[in-house]
Amino acid sequence: MSDVDPGLIQQRVRNRIYEYLGGVVEFPAARGAWDLSDVVNEWQMYVDDPFLASNFSAPAFTPAEVAELALVHSAWTAFANAADDMSDEERCMRLSEWSLFVTACARAESVFAARGRLSEDTLVGHDA
Repeated sequence: MSDVDPGLIQQRVRNRIYEYLGGVVEFPAARGAWDLSDVVNEWQMYVDDPFLASNFSAPAFTPAEVAELALVHSAWTAFANAADDMSDEERCMRLSEWSLFVTACARAESVFAARGRLSEDTLVGHDA
């Protein structure tokens, strides 16, 4: 079994974050098997608290993407703190913090969209 290059791991994490951002934006209109608590808590799979920009290195992440992630994390923290009980999803999604979180995710998603999904098998800037 070979070791996976840390750069590829970063690219895969970036792809999951990119997907996550879109999922938050679409959540109110396209609820699936996950509830709001699941969606909010998934962020912690990819981003530690406190947010450390150094955890998201180039070339997998651009400086603009990292800056947007910092804003999303701030909005995520504010929403998570405001929505202490997420069992009433409708109430939580009426909070101004939810709107700000979705807006931050949409903005970040558009920045990530400039490069789209990265290869999960080949390092950015390297040929296959």
